[in-house]
Amino acid sequence: MDLYLARAALRMTQIQLAVQIGTSQSRVSLIERGFLTPDNEEKKRIAKTLGFSVDAIDWPGKEAT
Repeated sequence: MDLYLARAALRMTQIQLAVQIGTSQSRVSLIERGFLTPDNEEKKRIAKTLGFSVDAIDWPGKEAT
């Protein structure tokens, strides 16, 4: 699932997600738009907050395997 859609499905704002994972709204925006790639720990925090596994989220900029 697309990161934006995963967040939007929960009716969660970028600010709410940012607060829950301990980062800024601008960083969440950059990640969603593919301008920034989160490290593995940040991916885990985001996925856990959204209720998905890391592998279930299509991370922007992720290389196809």
